[in-house]
Amino acid sequence: MKAAEALWQRLEGEARRALEREGYSGSRIKLQRFAELRYLSQSHELSVPWQAKLTELAARFEEEHECTYGHRGHDGIVELVNLHLVASGLSDRPRVPEASTTAAGSAASRPSARSTPAATGRPRASSRGISRASHKGRR
Repeated sequence: MKAAEALWQRLEGEARRALEREGYSGSRIKLQRFAELRYLSQSHELSVPWQAKLTELAARFEEEHECTYGHRGHDGIVELVNLHLVASGLSDRPRVPEASTTAAGSAASRPSARSTPAATGRPRASSRGISRASHKGRR
């Protein structure tokens, strides 16, 4: 496991430097370790959160395999295929796209109004939405 930890350290260092170049630092950087595992001779892997002990990692994989496929492997030989790091820069404010505009007066450009039932017995709440078509091609 020392070799894996050395790889994690290298990957995390690269990820931190990349995020720092984008303006993120300290607690604004989130790193998540995952392992991609499979039963020996299978062609598909499952990704599970990294565990420092191999026995815990294998147990986590077998739980995930049973949840996904409804059974555990018969021989129980688990193969570590890949290490996967997810690095995120956490923004101080959420990035919400502005509503797009389409042809004036089209149904896609007009917000819709809805009255949603309140399960608590309180008066119905009103909400506004915009159509999916008005966001076509925007990310």
